Amino acid sequence: MTRIDARSSFSTHRVANQRPPLAGFDPLACDPALGAALTRYAVGDRTALALEAGFAEAREHGRLADEHPPELRTHDRYGNRVDEVDFHPSRHWLMSRAIDHGMHAARNAPAVPGSR
Repeated sequence: MTRIDARSSFSTHRVANQRPPLAGFDPLACDPALGAALTRYAVGDRTALALEAGFAEAREHGRLADEHPPELRTHDRYGNRVDEVDFHPSRHWLMSRAIDHGMHAARNAPAVPGSR
């Protein structure tokens, strides 16, 4: 009996139509609207913030934070009321980055006329 190696004998098993991983790009260079929004809301050094957001590490933390939403724990294992919210470590990483760049003190978006 002859063994066939599927990885080498079938060209359809090789995935060649995917973009390479996006890493180390400058979002401000790609998105002028993002730069305008960061300037409008008076975020500190927008270039450093944008470059940090372009790193694969930041995007991975964002993905993990989205996959693991905060979880409310109302009671401990003994039945005592605790009312604590557990956050994934990636949310802490993202929040510390936001604080380092002054986003925690950025002003809120202006109200749109006619909205409440």
